[in-house]
Amino acid sequence: MKIAIILLSILGAAGVWWHATRDSRRGAVLSLPQKLRIVAKSVVAGVVLYFGLLIVALLYMMATAS
Repeated sequence: MKIAIILLSILGAAGVWWHATRDSRRGAVLSLPQKLRIVAKSVVAGVVLYFGLLIVALLYMMATAS
């Protein structure tokens, strides 16, 4: 289950990266501060998704343990 949570977190971060950079694929070049902002958003999204999925897994285990 832990591997699935990690993979979903990476997928979430990649999705945020894709969504944030899709406008630049039309020819506009991103500056360094814009790239760093996109990286920060992607990392934060991955971390939030990771801990969110861990909490969901913990709640599921607590509900089914009895």
